[in-house]
Amino acid sequence: MAAAPGMAAARWGERGLRRLGLFWLVILLAAGAGAGVLAYLGPPAPAARGVRARPPGPPAPAPVHAAGPAAPVALFQGGIASPNRPGAPIPAALPKLIAPAPYVGAFLPRVARDGLTPMAAYSAGFDRADPRPRIGIVISDIGLAQAESETAIRVLPAAVALAFSPYAGSVQALQDEARRAGHELLVSIPMEPRGAPLSSAGPRALASGLGPAQNAERLAFALSRITAYAGTTGGLGAMLGERFSADQVGFDAMLRTIARRGLYYLDARPGAPHPPFAWGTSVSVILDRHGAPGAFDRHLAALETIARRQGWALGYLGAPAPRYVRKLAAWTATLDAAGFVLAPPSALITAPPASRP
Repeated sequence: MAAAPGMAAARWGERGLRRLGLFWLVILLAAGAGAGVLAYLGPPAPAARGVRARPPGPPAPAPVHAAGPAAPVALFQGGIASPNRPGAPIPAALPKLIAPAPYVGAFLPRVARDGLTPMAAYSAGFDRADPRPRIGIVISDIGLAQAESETAIRVLPAAVALAFSPYAGSVQALQDEARRAGHELLVSIPMEPRGAPLSSAGPRALASGLGPAQNAERLAFALSRITAYAGTTGGLGAMLGERFSADQVGFDAMLRTIARRGLYYLDARPGAPHPPFAWGTSVSVILDRHGAPGAFDRHLAALETIARRQGWALGYLGAPAPRYVRKLAAWTATLDAAGFVLAPPSALITAPPASRP
């Protein structure tokens, strides 16, 4: 007697379920065995996952100290070649580099017949092959306060440049002392500042309202105040000559005279364009612009940041105030360990744009 259809279907369902359960049990056992093998062998090599395997190499270098500077993008290629050794005395006035001034007993700089310029002969020595970022400092108003000027000469490194005020009295002894210490010398040119006539750069200032002959006479006065100096600056204390610098005719005439006499020019206005016609550069940071607590230290840090970024930086200090000179002396002593080199301005200047190849 045949089994009823319902009973046959029930028996087939039970066998199917047993077979299906056995199938999944085998699959699970196989998967577990595979996982165990992979765990034993370890993860596949990078090349097996489609990633190019790196060859074994040296261990990673130790991290650079946070205070150390990053290398500049490109080595700074400016500066002039100095015949003087770093830290060596600057020579006194050479007869072939001076010409009589229109003032009794005074002289003006000039280029020698053999082509030697005052900015080369009287520049402080510097190793131009040094690859480290360069930081320069120039201090204005030297000679107005005798004791403060002597302290700056004595305690600051030779690479710090000193700009003498044309309004200082007899400064021959002070010049001699600065040159013996190896300091590069400049003369400040008094120029009409922002805010004139309420702000005045003195009775001998070059001004936009004066004629060419009168400005030329005032420039000759400033250039004749000291001897054996390499360059000039438009910074006179806190005054930066903004108004006269905006007079293109008068400013250009002044720069042509400076270039003709073999001198360089430092524009004391931060970020000013390169002076036309003359070797030179502009100041990066005015160190004593704000007297707020901590401002001086922040300005020194800004110099380091700029030097890291572009390979050089130039700081301007309006006067040799003792509190700033002491801080400068301490800070300059840290530059070598921080990866910088202190450089005179002659190592930071570049040729005028018109003469570049």
